[in-house]
Amino acid sequence: MKILLADDDKIERTALRQLIAHHPNLEIVEVENGQAALDVLCDGLRPDLCIFDIRMPEVDGVELLKRMRRDPLLRGLKVVMTSASRDRDTIVTLAKLQIAGYLLKPYDAAKSGAVLQPLLAAAEANPQLASRNLLAKTALVVDGDDSSRAAVTAAVKNEEGWDVVPAKNGREALARLQDGLRPDLVIVDVVM
Repeated sequence: MKILLADDDKIERTALRQLIAHHPNLEIVEVENGQAALDVLCDGLRPDLCIFDIRMPEVDGVELLKRMRRDPLLRGLKVVMTSASRDRDTIVTLAKLQIAGYLLKPYDAAKSGAVLQPLLAAAEANPQLASRNLLAKTALVVDGDDSSRAAVTAAVKNEEGWDVVPAKNGREALARLQDGLRPDLVIVDVVM
């Protein structure tokens, strides 16, 4: 699981690392400002979760989030914002930009854990939504018959540059879409 952590304060980054360090297979990419975060995202990093401080040099957290939400490749990334501010207008602005959570500094382990744990658990439970090859296209294959689904999956995988996410029924397919999957192609059996 990958996390992108952007904060210009090294001590705050260390505190956040300690809050999430107990998660297995965790890779944390740290940057010191919003521009550096944009750079690694534009270079292809697709983290399972982004944690951004609001006040950073070059590009602040709010502007970084606004730019991400305008970009079709980045708009679906889950973002948690951090700040010492309790300013209601700022929090409302962030909520409108669809943040996944807000951590108040200084970090309280219990309160911060309550925000981060469900997001980390969701990322672990949905590995198909984790970082993927941006050059590959994704097909969502929905079929209630295991052998038919396997045959269609094999046919799509035979084509170079395709990843397949299978689903056994419409409900499972909708759940994957609601969790953030954005396929390039959807193949659905009419009768399930």
